[in-house]
Amino acid sequence: MIKLEQVDFAYKAEEPLLNQVDLAIKKGEFILLTGPSGGGKTTLTRIINGLIPYFFGGVRTGTVEVAGKEISDLNSWELAKELGSVFQDPRSQFFAPIVKDEIAFFCENYGLPTAEIKERVTRASLEVGIEHLLEHQVIQLSSGEKQKVAIASIRVADQQIYLLDEPSANLDSKATLELQDILTQWKAKGHTIVIAEHRLYYLNELIDRAVYLREGKMERIFSQADWRNLTEEELVDYGLRSPVLAWKDVPEIPKKVMDLSSGFELESLSVGFPKVKQPVL
Repeated sequence: MIKLEQVDFAYKAEEPLLNQVDLAIKKGEFILLTGPSGGGKTTLTRIINGLIPYFFGGVRTGTVEVAGKEISDLNSWELAKELGSVFQDPRSQFFAPIVKDEIAFFCENYGLPTAEIKERVTRASLEVGIEHLLEHQVIQLSSGEKQKVAIASIRVADQQIYLLDEPSANLDSKATLELQDILTQWKAKGHTIVIAEHRLYYLNELIDRAVYLREGKMERIFSQADWRNLTEEELVDYGLRSPVLAWKDVPEIPKKVMDLSSGFELESLSVGFPKVKQPVL
């Protein structure tokens, strides 16, 4: 489904950010890209989804194939039919001011019938749990809600391949587990999923292989069994977070008691933000 052979990349005439990357991803596989910050994870996602070379300049050598075709031979709109992306900062991929219009953007670009567009938008918003936000302005949403809109905007296209760059970065623990449920559904339906992440606990039961990148090189590919058998000491050596979410007991810290006998008052308080018409308070 995705094949990279001897891939090097540098944004300028500097040291390559990716060096001799070889990776073959089968249809329906769930692949984790992980490793220290600056290791090349985001750059690799941009190679796969065509942002390099369509958007980001630089020099790429080697072969990159998606769905059996070299991406440099594909137009961006052709590649978009095969692969949908969610960026770490979803604001960088929005086009429309209203949620329902943003979700419908892909379908409208490809000239789908109006009835089908409405059906797809409804289905995607229900799957992600944002049907109550369809009439809202995107700019007024929380970071987590914006991330969900970005996810719905690729789900509406029903591509075979989904690529996500740290999708949990703006999510709280509850929303992260909701994302886990969505990814579980996608995997069950046979979609190929590539996800770059530092948070590992919500992916532990999903991944088929984990690719460890450091300083632009693929240092190791873990099988599912190898990944699950990593010890705490090995995780520390690799600079990885624990794939198990656990709360540890800590001693209770005495609380400093403040004297609030005089109380306090708020009068005619309003709080707002630039570019947002309605005040938050």
